[in-house]
Amino acid sequence: MMTQHQIRHAKLYCLGDMEREHQIMLRYLQQDIESPDSPSYISQIYVRQVLDTHWQLFLQRRQKNPPCR
Repeated sequence: MMTQHQIRHAKLYCLGDMEREHQIMLRYLQQDIESPDSPSYISQIYVRQVLDTHWQLFLQRRQKNPPCR
């Protein structure tokens, strides 16, 4: 029997939520690249690293968690 906390956690990381989370991150990071204040070159390298890392975590989680119903 799963606890309420575990159920909430499982729901939070079901596939649909993860995809939404990834899209939100992409949007924020994209805004950061396009922001006139950001040193573009460094920013883009950093953004790619963050995205790669996040994407790897996303793929790992996707294997462990079922898609949202």
